[in-house]
Amino acid sequence: MRALAPSSPTRPTGARRAPAGCKATSAAVALAAGLVGCSSTSPGLGVEARVTPADVRARDEGVARYRSHHASLREDFDHLSRLIGGIEAARGDGRSVEAVRTAARFLERCVRPHAGWEDRAVYPLLDDHVPGGDLLTTSARGQHETIERQTRALVEEAARPAPDAVGFARRADQLLGVLRLHLDFEDTLVIPLLERHVPADVLAKALAEPPPPSPRATPEETPLPGSP
Repeated sequence: MRALAPSSPTRPTGARRAPAGCKATSAAVALAAGLVGCSSTSPGLGVEARVTPADVRARDEGVARYRSHHASLREDFDHLSRLIGGIEAARGDGRSVEAVRTAARFLERCVRPHAGWEDRAVYPLLDDHVPGGDLLTTSARGQHETIERQTRALVEEAARPAPDAVGFARRADQLLGVLRLHLDFEDTLVIPLLERHVPADVLAKALAEPPPPSPRATPEETPLPGSP
């Protein structure tokens, strides 16, 4: 009797397909997770013979600064969360406009220097050295674009003569969630891939440019247009 061909796998009843908009990011995360856990096959590792112990030390110091920068950003986000929480309290005594603009300035000074540094120093390494890295950086740069778009909208709202304090606080709090997820994405996928696939001397050179300092430790820049 002829054996029956195996049937094609079917989705369990009630199973849901991922939304179309999630496919690119999900694919990037799946690819990156596999690369983090597998043996390195990057062509760049073929030049490790010319890497010196000094290169390795410099790479490790650069990665440590990168991780420290992310830890500092998480503290910045906690501070921003407190500023956002203060907007509601300020509505009762007429200080809501000042509270909104303070939060918007701090948000802008957190987000834009960080994104610019990564776009310049970090993401090109993924493109050049990580197998399939272009898919990962498409997702990462897309996250940066979304964050920039939402930040710009909040800064513009804060610059209005009478900003919507309640709406600003709600949208800023939502953006905080996006920012924290973005750091999780980089801490669990991007940094381990850099360490695994990028030659030590190349990574050390790229990370020699220090990440931007926390706005909590630097003087406030030019006020937003329309602010006191």
